Amino acid sequence: MLAAAVFAAFLKLGDVPRIAEAVTVTAPGSQRVAVTATATVLGRDALEASPSFTLDQKIGATPGFSLFRRASSRTANPTTQGVTLRGLSASGASRTLVMADDVPLNDPFGGWVYWNRVPAAAIERVEVVRGGSTDAFGGDALGGVIRIVTRRDTAAAMQVEGGNQGTGRLSLFGGLTRPVSASGGIERSTTHGYVPVAPESRGIVDTPAGSRHWSGQGRVGTDAGGTRVEGGGSFLAESRDNGTPVQINSTDVANGFLAAHGETLGGFWQARGFLQDQHYEQTFSFVQAGRAAERLTSAQAFDVRANGVDVSWSSGTTFLVTAFARNTTADEDVTAFRPDGSTSTNTGTLPEHFSGGAAAQLSMPLGGRATLSAGLRGERRTLEDLNHVLLFAPRVTVSYRALDGLVARLSAFSNYRAPTLNELFRGFRVGAIETLPEPALEPERARGAEVSVTLTRGRATIRAVAFATRLNGAIFSRTLRTSPGLVRIRSNGDGASRGLEVEADARMSRHARLWLSATAIDSTFTSGELDGNRLPQVPPAHASAGVVMTAGMLSGSLDLRYASRQFDDDRNQFELGSATTVNGQVSARVRHAQLFVAVENIFDADIDAGRTPLRTIGQPRVWQVGVRVFTR
Repeated sequence: MLAAAVFAAFLKLGDVPRIAEAVTVTAPGSQRVAVTATATVLGRDALEASPSFTLDQKIGATPGFSLFRRASSRTANPTTQGVTLRGLSASGASRTLVMADDVPLNDPFGGWVYWNRVPAAAIERVEVVRGGSTDAFGGDALGGVIRIVTRRDTAAAMQVEGGNQGTGRLSLFGGLTRPVSASGGIERSTTHGYVPVAPESRGIVDTPAGSRHWSGQGRVGTDAGGTRVEGGGSFLAESRDNGTPVQINSTDVANGFLAAHGETLGGFWQARGFLQDQHYEQTFSFVQAGRAAERLTSAQAFDVRANGVDVSWSSGTTFLVTAFARNTTADEDVTAFRPDGSTSTNTGTLPEHFSGGAAAQLSMPLGGRATLSAGLRGERRTLEDLNHVLLFAPRVTVSYRALDGLVARLSAFSNYRAPTLNELFRGFRVGAIETLPEPALEPERARGAEVSVTLTRGRATIRAVAFATRLNGAIFSRTLRTSPGLVRIRSNGDGASRGLEVEADARMSRHARLWLSATAIDSTFTSGELDGNRLPQVPPAHASAGVVMTAGMLSGSLDLRYASRQFDDDRNQFELGSATTVNGQVSARVRHAQLFVAVENIFDADIDAGRTPLRTIGQPRVWQVGVRVFTR
């Protein structure tokens, strides 16, 4: 009887569709305004079945997903955790918006993502929406959107795990729906990490890159006089070692939000405001030849404040209009340490970054089997007295259900992304490479189209998507000189990304489920001296496949991931070899507990993560043993 109940629960969780054709823009009350899109949904069952430790690695098997460098957020510097979809990356800033319960997680200063801000035990599902989505979600969504949805059920859960490299994590969740709706989670994680410099180049100064963090999030909501009011917030306190005794960084983030929605004028209104306060510190060093000694070269500290508000009204499920405003300010404190022992300090307030505008979404049937989805966003971006620009992002999508289970879709769009304060004003050094800021950067503008066909037969779904995007003013790090030291400066250039995605999900039997994703991308510069060169950090081919199996109380998963060779620089001189990893997990569920053992990179593959020009490596074999305890 117990085994049957456990198996039934597994089937219920496993029925969450992995391949979706729509994404909700906002959800006031029970009404939803959805736009047609290419979306991959990872439910709680899929996230827990994944052998990967961090959220970015769990998402990494979806088509077209890539970080700026091939290193897990478990140990990598957060400034390298810029995420992109469909090959639009050329720097560490994300071209994809990441949200948790519709609150942005992208760093307001640099655009990168702190993947550990949401406790693992509190995540209900993750939606990965590929393709330009600026019209619906703003400029950070030039390449797509990753939406993290947290749990809101009456339940409690705990996840405890530990493994090699001194890795351990405790993640907790609790929620209730009466007498008020409330939920929250908290997490503590630590790892000693591994030495990121490749073995053939290591010296005395090379040490493991480790990390430690506390994170938490919570929300509470209630109904008052026909209006639903909800408030909450989150925090992150982390510190990292970046591979030498001198190079360290730390981040403290606190944010809060307040939202309300109700009915008016025959439709539904919603208002939301958020604010965030952040402190970021990092040190840089010069490592002598032979890596026998290092000296401190600079120490940076940035205090960043961001806030925003949006107000929307929808007619139900067909029309939505939104007005919004965002503001970001930052104070810098940068000290340079010269070889002769002298120092110089630069402190001050960076120019204020403000944006405001309006957006509209429409979703309606065209009669018969066709559906129209359209959107338009207009936004004015202001960087104090330095820059004022007016940006527009239209999108039109037509989907047609040719037969039962067969859907064809055509989309055309125009998107934009404004440069971050980090790209405009912050310089830094990685290895032997110094990167300079550029205050005169222009926004990125992208135009593109995609065609998709989705076929569902029984419990199997397959989708193929062909896409093309032209990126005008792509922000990248342009090499100025290579000798005596390698110096780069952030610049605007033109690029294009063309490719094909194939994604499949099938329940082969009551005991096995297979999934597959593959992406082929031609992502290149299209102007100037770099014409024809590949965009940095974009593999031309990426593929993943996995199986999830269950037999009574036992379950297991195995996945294989492949990424082709790619380049770490604009001139395509520093090549990163292809990488193949195999990961696996086995678990046993007994009543309200699940024991599991997971191994990443089972065969300890050597992974090129970067060349600065020193070769750095990705995560070697790691394992963890843990238990999940839950009430439901």
